[in-house]
Amino acid sequence: MLHVPHHLELPTPATSARSASQASSYSPSDTKRSNKRKPHSSALTIKELEAKAQNVARNDAVNALEYLMQVLEMKRDRFGAAAPETVETQLDIVELNNNVAQELIQSGRTGEVARYLSQNNAFTQHAVPDPHQNSRRLFQRAQMYNNRTCVKKAEGNVRGALKNCEKSLTIMLHLNMLDQLPTCYLNVCALYSTLGLHSEALKHAFLALQILRELIKDTHGKVDLAGNPNASLPTLPDSSILEQESSISHQKGSEPDAEVHFTPLGDVGLTIPPVDSSIIDPAHRRLTTFGTQLAITYFNIAVEQEYLLDFPACIRTYQVAVATAEEFLGWGHPLAKKFRRTLRKALKDEQIMQQAQLEETQTKQCAKYRYGVTSTASVHSVYK
Repeated sequence: MLHVPHHLELPTPATSARSASQASSYSPSDTKRSNKRKPHSSALTIKELEAKAQNVARNDAVNALEYLMQVLEMKRDRFGAAAPETVETQLDIVELNNNVAQELIQSGRTGEVARYLSQNNAFTQHAVPDPHQNSRRLFQRAQMYNNRTCVKKAEGNVRGALKNCEKSLTIMLHLNMLDQLPTCYLNVCALYSTLGLHSEALKHAFLALQILRELIKDTHGKVDLAGNPNASLPTLPDSSILEQESSISHQKGSEPDAEVHFTPLGDVGLTIPPVDSSIIDPAHRRLTTFGTQLAITYFNIAVEQEYLLDFPACIRTYQVAVATAEEFLGWGHPLAKKFRRTLRKALKDEQIMQQAQLEETQTKQCAKYRYGVTSTASVHSVYK
């Protein structure tokens, strides 16, 4: 369902595969060793080292970390440990550590993540005077907790993952980062679902839904269509227009019915697909991203409703998920196709359940009739 993702990952700046492949060769505690390996770096100024770190950060985050650790030592000596200049470099290191950790997680090397996150914990543990730096500290700490969530889940420690995920959510709520909150809520939803606590999972999915609908309404009015007057904006589908089950499941061109065993998003690892590169307007791209999240959120709500055996509700919600995916991503998008398959499977399951309930009712009626006949005969035989 993770929904998250889904999805258990907050959006973080991507690092190169080379960064992850070299991560095992660097540890945040290896500053002295890295200085010995590069004696010429000590002759460089702070600005020169920062420039080198910036130049290599995109393609070689590990090497950039080595440069920044040298900058940090120099700033501590020159400005002091609590100076804003020093804190800024610490936060740069924290951000790069989070990026490398994220790359390691995505490549399945979760065992190598701990050393990066331990340094991040030390660097972000205490508040700093500057409001902007403190907000950045909190955001990077939330990213650290999110990375820990991914590691704990990969280790099978779902309760530990939930604990870290809730800490990340708490920070995002404190920062009032509305565009990050849906992902956090969906991550919590997926973990509760994994634990079998589907009512709690459903509650958090609805919280994500509430925020996303507001974000889309707010973004909708900011999209610039001046350059393309023939373009049209996606709208929010309403469940009331999707009451007819056949409107989606039997439309022309649908894939043939197939047995698709349902798995929550968090387990299958569905993530938010990249936005079409042809969309240039930032607000339009933002709208498409939120719309995709909205479709996944509806899907996750339907999943939890199905777990709770509320088939009428889950069918309607699956229909809205399909309509939302088609509206924001297009009829042929992989997510839209997956949602249609799942809807058809849910419709079949509902028919099977209705048939089973009908047979059970008939069985009970027959049993009651037989009991009544036997009782009457027994009473008659006594008097006879």
